Amino acid sequence: MLNMISASYKTYGKNFPVILLYALPLLVLSVLEAYFRGSDGNGKGIAYFIALTAFFLPLISAATDIAIYRRLLNTGRVNPFICFKTLFIYMFTQIALGLIFATIPVLLFAYFLGFLFSFHTALILALVLNIFVGIVYLARFNIILPLIVMNKKITWKTLKTYTDRPYKQWLTVACLVYAPYLLVNYLFCCPISNVVLTNLFMFVFVCFNIVYVTGNKWKEQASAVSARIEPKLHPAEDKTAAVKPGVKAEKKAAVKKVPAAGKSAVKKPSVKSAVKKAPVKKTAAPKKPKA
Repeated sequence: MLNMISASYKTYGKNFPVILLYALPLLVLSVLEAYFRGSDGNGKGIAYFIALTAFFLPLISAATDIAIYRRLLNTGRVNPFICFKTLFIYMFTQIALGLIFATIPVLLFAYFLGFLFSFHTALILALVLNIFVGIVYLARFNIILPLIVMNKKITWKTLKTYTDRPYKQWLTVACLVYAPYLLVNYLFCCPISNVVLTNLFMFVFVCFNIVYVTGNKWKEQASAVSARIEPKLHPAEDKTAAVKPGVKAEKKAAVKKVPAAGKSAVKKPSVKSAVKKAPVKKTAAPKKPKA
């Protein structure tokens, strides 16, 4: 897993100009939203713009991710707006994963820790504690996102095939890939620099998912091969399959070795032993007459 994490950062650094190019619309919209939100203006136009960005920012973020996935995976068309179904499935899946594993656990931990510590201390402890709970599973289930882009059928079996690794390995990913994002988010207080750096760092997640999925293609191929080798037979076919081994055994038993050409399988009796000599009677010589 450490090799994959290292390869993820190398992929990010190598493809940073391309990533920055695709991320420009997202960065511009995010910077404008942060600027107007922090400004003192209370005009209706600013209020409408901030309200619209609440919808457009997740959509543009999902479109940027899909474009980068398709570019780095070499899947063909890069335009994320070709298939709106894939775009909206990706967006809602991304939002749901973020709420379930990143936002809700932190709020719960901060609420219960608030009885023992101050608000800021409880929030920091909740963020650290959630690395071991929610972020671990966020790192694991985020593998769904590139599978959606690749138009894979998402089932529990597919997800388990791709993410079947020990808890320690996913904790390593949570600490080395996802935890730095939290540090960047809370260390940079300037709204504009915070928005730019956090948005750019989120593409490290994309690079990790790409490295992980491409590095685990052999699992999918192995499961497909095993499915072809061991197909599920129809009940009628099961009976015939059970009879076939016996038939083969009978055929083997019935087949006898054929004697080599030119050699007789039946031994012919020799001529000498077959033809018995007739007994020869000795005739007595005639006696001479007496004088």
